[in-house]
Amino acid sequence: MPRLLIYNKGALMATWIGIDISKDTADIGWFEESVKKHFKVTNDPEGFKKTIDSVTGKSKFVMEATGTYYLNFALFLAENGKHVSVVNSLRIKNYMKADLQRYKDDKTDSLSIAKFGMEKNQEPWIPATEESIRLQELAGLIDLYGKQIIQQSNQIHAYSRVKYAASAVIRSLKKSMKYLLAEKAKVEREFIELVKKSHGRELEIIQSIPGIGENTAARLITAIGNFRKFEN
Repeated sequence: MPRLLIYNKGALMATWIGIDISKDTADIGWFEESVKKHFKVTNDPEGFKKTIDSVTGKSKFVMEATGTYYLNFALFLAENGKHVSVVNSLRIKNYMKADLQRYKDDKTDSLSIAKFGMEKNQEPWIPATEESIRLQELAGLIDLYGKQIIQQSNQIHAYSRVKYAASAVIRSLKKSMKYLLAEKAKVEREFIELVKKSHGRELEIIQSIPGIGENTAARLITAIGNFRKFEN
């Protein structure tokens, strides 16, 4: 009669550490033999080192791609040879909804992120190159200027329709918008030049697709980031 072998699955698996990032702090949460573990660190090199020193060496880390706040922590972990997964925040949000999480705070979020890592067994994050990070920052600034220009234009239109509008207000808004337009154009030139310098071949290939111009191709390259993420 064959024997049934029972393994301690937990002993064979790495511990997934969930990191909930905010501007100044990071909440670290994980499960240790069904026991919830948690501590908080500062979102800086001192906090990053404390995190590595406070968890088991076999740990894998998972965090959300939250604005730019996650980047230094993720780079620190990757540079120290740790398995770190960076996940789109929408996936984490949908996972928490499906898991019917009743209470939401930084501690429970870090534990939910750890649970997500355990269940999904995420692939390690491939760090963005220095050029990719700069492109993302420039693209973000272009978008910010675009929103501000629309806002200024709407305000000029609104004030222009007021019977007793102060001419000084409209003059000031037009001057401000002129500055924003000039700065946006300047950053757009820097953006395109950096794309040509760092991803000239990719830019040429993507632009060969009918209907895709230089700006759209540059945006696609920025969104993709590191092309080493793909096998072909």
